[in-house]
Parts: sequence; C-alpha cells; structure tokens
Amino acid sequence: VGGIRFTQASTTREDKEGLYDWKFFNAIVSPDDDSPARIMDVLHDKKTIHKLLAVIKLINTDIERKIQYILTKVWRAKEIFDQEGISDPGQAIPGYNMARLVSL
Repeated sequence: VGGIRFTQASTTREDKEGLYDWKFFNAIVSPDDDSPARIMDVLHDKKTIHKLLAVIKLINTDIERKIQYILTKVWRAKEIFDQEGISDPGQAIPGYNMARLVSL
C-alpha cells in the first residue's frame, strides 16, 4: 500500500538515539509491529512529549492545550496504577479495586 519510510539520517544532535528520532516518525507515518511500543515509549517519556507539545503549540495552541490536559490525566492514572502494582488495566476492574483507585 505504499507509504513513506525514513532512514536514519546523520544529524548534528549529540543524542542521536532520542525517543523522537526517525523511528518515532516511522511509527506514525508507516506503522509496523514495533510501532505501538515505540509510541508508548514516547508517551511515557515526559521530556520528549514536552518537546513535541512545544511544536504542536506553534501550529495550534488549542490542540496543544487539549493534548496536554489528556496527557496529564493519563500520566496521573499511570502513577496510581504503578503505586498500586497494577500492570494490566483489567486488574482495576473488580469493584473493590475500582472503588479504591477512584478514591485516590
């Protein structure tokens, strides 16, 4: 089905293995089996997300604010799940777990 594929380009950045490198753009533009893991790595790396949000803000501040709001909630939920030792969201479904998590 065609598509665009980036190859590793030479760059002047000192850290050529950052999370928002060519692999990240491949995950968005031309997804493969590794793409979901790569996108999740970026979502969980706050430094990388803040850089991407800065770019989005240049394009559209409303979208940037909405994405920032959603990410704040997602990061908070991840912190709570990590503190409670929940690695699979399905573990939060039993009533006693859900009631406890919502109260946090």
